[in-house]
Amino acid sequence: MTDIIIVTLMRDTLPLVIKSIKESIPDSNIIFVTGNGLIGDLRNKGLMKATSEFVCFVDDDIIVTKEWFGKCIVTLKNNENVVCVSGRTKEGYTLGCTVCKTKLFKKLGGFPKLDSLVSNRVKFVVLDDVFCKHLVSELEVFRHLFHWFVHGFYSESKFGFSVGVTKSYKLIFDFLLKRKPSYSLSYLLWFIKALYVYFIKKMNRLFE
Repeated sequence: MTDIIIVTLMRDTLPLVIKSIKESIPDSNIIFVTGNGLIGDLRNKGLMKATSEFVCFVDDDIIVTKEWFGKCIVTLKNNENVVCVSGRTKEGYTLGCTVCKTKLFKKLGGFPKLDSLVSNRVKFVVLDDVFCKHLVSELEVFRHLFHWFVHGFYSESKFGFSVGVTKSYKLIFDFLLKRKPSYSLSYLLWFIKALYVYFIKKMNRLFE
């Protein structure tokens, strides 16, 4: 059995998400978490209810596949030090769709308050060749990325999650070539954020 944690506001995409889970993840036990609050805290509420060897977090607008789940599990089993494994969507990355080693992830404290990977306590691997589908429009993607762009500046570390300067730069032009300006603009925000993170770290080292 695998416990599946879905933090949801009961949006209309949820039935499709549940269908994809039942088709892709054998013997799945879905645990719903609702309510307001920071996304990391809400996911951790679900984590505390999980009892299976592996726990899978799925956003309520993500369609998962057998390949995605299978490759995440194989990566976890074959790498003792890896705690969490995620894939990506065609448009970018989603940390809300992640498979983790339940006991170890609990021991390490679960998710940070925001979608942040600044903590070195958790060994996190992202598989760039494994895809799930994001059921959002270009406008919603921009809104979502802008939301986390802003919130990242007010996280405890003030670093938040960044896909990195080089990768952000590449994504900006990739989506321009694909004629998806909203995605390109979204990753321009992440590029700015990545630069911010880089220079803040540099300044911190100078004054240490």
